[in-house]
Amino acid sequence: RLIEAAGADRVALVEVHSDIAAKGFRKSVLIEATRSFAEYYLSSGFEKAYVVAPDRNATPRARRLAEAIEGEVGWVEKTRDKETGFVTSTEGVLNPAGRKTILIDDIISTGGTIIEAIRLLKSKGASKISVACVHGIFVGNAYERIMDAGASGILSSDTVETQYSNISVAGDVVRTLREKGWL
Repeated sequence: RLIEAAGADRVALVEVHSDIAAKGFRKSVLIEATRSFAEYYLSSGFEKAYVVAPDRNATPRARRLAEAIEGEVGWVEKTRDKETGFVTSTEGVLNPAGRKTILIDDIISTGGTIIEAIRLLKSKGASKISVACVHGIFVGNAYERIMDAGASGILSSDTVETQYSNISVAGDVVRTLREKGWL
């Protein structure tokens, strides 16, 4: 309620980690960045690519992108050690062998989840792995570690402006706000 107390009468949220965040506001809209990412991948030779979520909770985002590029969707099972924070990825539903693969998540901070998923995808024969995130924070050397793990590239939006931001989701924001009558 602090944001509303400061005078905001509505809030637009881009690709929130959990839809529960929107429930904290009386008037909010959730904005998906699928179209911007799909347009990029369709123009970059990734049509019909295999789209993978790094954990089951990210599957809806991966499914939206897969549908937009006429690809298939899969996911990795993730386990996080509660004491150390170390992430272990195991096979969920995966069939990347010989295919261009897009590994998409909402946020990348340290890169641990993505790196483990890349290792698993490589072991399953993915031919090329592009990593995508809406909110790229890239703490420390996370970007370099992801590339060293075997990513062919990283697509990161401008919701968190960093030196690695290379795609704008402004079109998705404007489109959604117009559809909702906010513009």
